Amino acid sequence: MKILVTGPEGVPGSNLVRELLRRRYSVSTLIYNESLSRTLDNFLIDKIYGIILFPVDLICFKEHGAVIRCAVSTCIFPAHSKVVVLTNVEGTRYIIKACLEYSVSRLTYIGTANSSALGRSLNHPWVEIIPYTCIKFELDHMDSKRLAHGVDLYDARRRTMQALLINQTLTIGLYDSKPGSGKMILSLYKRKIPGFPKEGKNYITAQKFNRKVNTK
Repeated sequence: MKILVTGPEGVPGSNLVRELLRRRYSVSTLIYNESLSRTLDNFLIDKIYGIILFPVDLICFKEHGAVIRCAVSTCIFPAHSKVVVLTNVEGTRYIIKACLEYSVSRLTYIGTANSSALGRSLNHPWVEIIPYTCIKFELDHMDSKRLAHGVDLYDARRRTMQALLINQTLTIGLYDSKPGSGKMILSLYKRKIPGFPKEGKNYITAQKFNRKVNTK
């Protein structure tokens, strides 16, 4: 199966591309055209540059059996941002529309398993059925992710397309080009932030094993 990954520059996407190649899938990537990430430089894969908000750039979905959507905006500041909402919500709608138009059989959305997308519950596991309460913070970062989940799950499935939502927790690991989540580890090391947050956090590693992937 030929698989296209959007947003492959971050920790989840970059490690996902490597895992797909290890499993011998044919992989293409849609990379943000202003990205400075170098995490996939050594891989001889089909690298397409574009923006998910431009339908013309999504023509690359053609002849792919599956699309994995890793591209999201994680900007927290400013609190209200049209770019964040457009990327996370409208971007998802454009991707669904393109999958339907180009007969992509399966869409996987890499979401987030924290209070920015799921309801909060300190005494029980966080699941989608818990009421979403973070709207009180009035942060587009949080609200847009919650809305995007609804768009993916209900709209895509309603149109009989296979749609899978994977809610990951905070991911740390190799190929963190910015760094992104790794910046928190560096801040802890440099004692810029305290090491004991008030509430719980769940962390996962991007690499289960240290496995090599043939880059040719």
